[in-house]
Amino acid sequence: MKIYLGLLFSLFALVTVAQCNIIFNSDTVYVCENVPVQFIAVTPGVTYGLDSCDFNGPLPLGWSATGSTAPFAQACQNNLDGTPYYWSSDAWLSQREVISPSLNYSCGGELSFDLRFGVQAEPFDCEGPDSEMEGVEVQYSVDNGVSWITFSYFNPTGILETTNPGTSAIFVTVPTVFTSWANYTIQTPSAAATPNTMFRWVQLNPTNVDFDNWGLDNIVIDAYPCVPNSYWSTGAVNTNTITLSSTVDTLITYAVNDQQGNLLCMDTCYLLMYPIGFDNNIQLIAQSFTAGQSSYLVVDAFNDGCPIQSGQISVVLNPQLSYNISTPAPDQIVGDTLFYNYTNLYKDGSHLVIPITVTTDAQAQLGDSINISVYIADSVGDIAPWNNEKYYIYPVLASYDPNDKKVYPTGECTPGYVANDQTLTYTIRFQNIGTAAATNVSISDQIDADLDLSTLKVVAKSHDMYVNWPGGNLLEFKFDSIYLPNQLADDFGSNGYVVFEIEQMPGLAHNTEIKNHVDIYFDFNPPITTNEVVNTVTDGSHHVVGDTLVVTSELPYMWNNQTYSMTGLYSTTLSASNACDSTVFLDLYYTNDVSEIGFENSKVYPNPTNGELTLEYGETKVEFIELCDAYGKILKMIPTDADGEVVIQLDYPSGIYFLKLKNEDTMRVFKIVKW
Repeated sequence: MKIYLGLLFSLFALVTVAQCNIIFNSDTVYVCENVPVQFIAVTPGVTYGLDSCDFNGPLPLGWSATGSTAPFAQACQNNLDGTPYYWSSDAWLSQREVISPSLNYSCGGELSFDLRFGVQAEPFDCEGPDSEMEGVEVQYSVDNGVSWITFSYFNPTGILETTNPGTSAIFVTVPTVFTSWANYTIQTPSAAATPNTMFRWVQLNPTNVDFDNWGLDNIVIDAYPCVPNSYWSTGAVNTNTITLSSTVDTLITYAVNDQQGNLLCMDTCYLLMYPIGFDNNIQLIAQSFTAGQSSYLVVDAFNDGCPIQSGQISVVLNPQLSYNISTPAPDQIVGDTLFYNYTNLYKDGSHLVIPITVTTDAQAQLGDSINISVYIADSVGDIAPWNNEKYYIYPVLASYDPNDKKVYPTGECTPGYVANDQTLTYTIRFQNIGTAAATNVSISDQIDADLDLSTLKVVAKSHDMYVNWPGGNLLEFKFDSIYLPNQLADDFGSNGYVVFEIEQMPGLAHNTEIKNHVDIYFDFNPPITTNEVVNTVTDGSHHVVGDTLVVTSELPYMWNNQTYSMTGLYSTTLSASNACDSTVFLDLYYTNDVSEIGFENSKVYPNPTNGELTLEYGETKVEFIELCDAYGKILKMIPTDADGEVVIQLDYPSGIYFLKLKNEDTMRVFKIVKW
């Protein structure tokens, strides 16, 4: 998995006995060129078999045993693997022990072995220890057996201790966990990590030759490899961390050897460069707007491609909003527009998240529209310039709603008309207004069947989360261990969100409704059901006819029950029952010479359009052509053409646009609808 740390990715490598495993989603990591990638090799519990003894034949070189000698057998009860084992003999009164040779144990390790005590009062060959001082000690020596240090003690009472209590005050006459064969793994103390270490299993206090027997089998002494035995293909040694930035695909190898130079394990990972093609994207997450009250806005900007991008973000506030504060502060404020500079945006890197606090005008009326636009400056090469600018429309509400769902674009008119190929972006917002922090937050979303679940892509989120798919079209957005504070403890910090994009199913019919709402769970509380958002698929035929009327007149002109007597551009709104209103323009020009009129025969088509339109203006002299958004902002200047015809690409989101033609005396405005 990839974890972003500052400007670094971290990939964790875990090495095991037989192999090295680099833990992430796949064996291939994609990054942008020249972005540093950090690999950390973590090797806890990595061991190799330094020595062993299984008692299935003569003792291995350097091993010794008293109390039982080869050929070993199955003296009492079958052991775990059904093979011979060491069993302390009733013919041996002095200490009964198994001792390893002196080993290079410089970096420490662990011991693994099978052990069993006999049961008290069984026949003499199998009779077991009963006094708590008659158990088996596991010891190490660093002076060739002159002195021994106990670090584990198997007490006949069934308790594993660090030392022998040295008392016979407690007697056990019933079976315990130690009276059945079992395997035990014990880490050795750091003091046992030397170049000359011996181990022994010993019973120092048997009662007499006939009693207190025990068994041992399958001893394995595992050692940890020392740090100097790890190697990277980059040439780095004696370290578990490397940082690499590259401009070409690179194969990374990590290997671990034992002290003798034998390869223990090795694994590889491909570091592949993302294709060149940056994609700046921007989202706005907003609280409800209530007259006279403060609200939070969160701008979430990112680059979904390569190479690294730097530039400027602008946020245009509605006139009914006043700016309070943001983190970071704007680099510049011009009128109602906030400007923020950004650097180092790249694919899978951190998002630029800007919290902004605004206050809604106290005179705002219920139902007023709050329009906010956000724009991330694009440069040549953006593979999807249409997602660089977003226009949001929010209603003024009577009360604050802390949990909701919004869709972008909201669509035209009351049904929320969108084109049948429009990508929909859903924002789910939640806030903890309870009395304590929420440990987990879960969002249950039954995705509309007319949306293509396979295209869903989470593009922004407030906290770490993952998507769970129980089945069907049900999705769960899981914020586990979010520890979301309540509103009283942290007003802004009590908020969270997730934003995802999803495509429509292909070929949806005109007037198909797409509905969506979610249930939000804070820990084990009952769910909070949000509002329902609705979009309606359109083929463009829902538009009320509305365009520019060009009139040449020498007398006052009557239009829409009003008299106009001056050259100018006038407008009126035609209302429809479904709130799909249209604006009609009157372009009125007074003249005594009809030949002066130049734009009466100009036209633009198709309108509505899905992105491309043609403007024809014949032989009329044109001073300039402007494409403007719904707010009058000039988006681009269109070069004129000697043939009097230009093709214009409308590479912008669905909505209303205006095309202005101007010469010295006359201007004509076309209203353009992109669906």
